[in-house]
Amino acid sequence: MDALSPDPIAARLAALEQRLAGMERVLREIRQLVGPFAVPMGPDALLVQTIHGVKYMVPTHDMVMTPQLVVYRQWEAQLSALLPRLCPQGGVFVDVGANFGYFTCLLAARMGRSGGGRIIAIEPNPELLDLLRTNIGINWSGAPVRVEPVAVAETPGEMMLTIPDGRFANGTLAPLEAEGRELRAHRVSVTRLDDLLRQEPRIDLIKIDVEGFEPAVLRGGAETLARDGLKLVLEWSVPQLREAGFDPMETPRLLEAAGYRLFDAEAGTDPASGKPLTAADFTARSYCNLLAVR
Repeated sequence: MDALSPDPIAARLAALEQRLAGMERVLREIRQLVGPFAVPMGPDALLVQTIHGVKYMVPTHDMVMTPQLVVYRQWEAQLSALLPRLCPQGGVFVDVGANFGYFTCLLAARMGRSGGGRIIAIEPNPELLDLLRTNIGINWSGAPVRVEPVAVAETPGEMMLTIPDGRFANGTLAPLEAEGRELRAHRVSVTRLDDLLRQEPRIDLIKIDVEGFEPAVLRGGAETLARDGLKLVLEWSVPQLREAGFDPMETPRLLEAAGYRLFDAEAGTDPASGKPLTAADFTARSYCNLLAVR
């Protein structure tokens, strides 16, 4: 190569560096657009639109999910990216602990109404059911959603659902002590996961977030767990599990006994490509969102 001739590799690298610099600038500008956004819709609700294009009515006085949705315009960013990838077009997603419908409406929007997919949203909290149904309605172009206004546990019947003031996302079947906080309680119907889903011919993905009662859901779901191709994403919180009266290791034991491998659901874009979690991994942490796959 002539000493005065330009190095084509160096020229290409310089061009790539310029493109990356431009992309970084655009990304910074886009990030500036993401920020506080909420419109009051009466004294008890705000209307927000997430960066995923999904609209939600959220409780004004909630101190858990509402601040995140107003400021960052999404909830649990990694799960928001993962769950739609786990449930295919035409699939069936079961949202156990649907709350006001964040993941229900997100996956319904991703599936769309023409793809044949369906959502089953399970939520016992009467203070959230109206918002859940409203959010399904305002995101009308998404896949159809069936609402089940019940709690899910090991034994059917009735239980008390307790909700700490200002923490709608933390409603639990565990008996809570007041400890200086205001609590509200509602008697709710309880069913087993197997009884609720037995007539469903297809289930692709189940998300479970029930504030420490995940083992009770799994105990009542042995038939469901045996379905081919099923994936689960569920919260594993040692403090919540213990407060609810469960051994935290019961969740991984039940899933592993059913033939599932467990991964950190927030470990990269493809968590199941990594190494499954071991007993030592669980000992070293107190909280994790789990991905369970066969």
